[in-house]
Amino acid sequence: MDKQNKMRIIFSITFIYLIDSFNYAVAYFGPGVALPVLLLIIGIVLAILFLILVIFYYPIKKFFKKNKK
Repeated sequence: MDKQNKMRIIFSITFIYLIDSFNYAVAYFGPGVALPVLLLIIGIVLAILFLILVIFYYPIKKFFKKNKK
């Protein structure tokens, strides 16, 4: 085995060991963080729904006003 292959094997083993050694944080996820995130998601959904309503409402309103005349 040449020197380059040995270095690759050592690098691979070290890399796998470092990636595997990370642990997940055990933390309390309370209402101080959850409530603003929930409100942000609700706000984004409502903004998208309002945008869709505005895009379709005015052309339909204009179409029906033309038919009344």
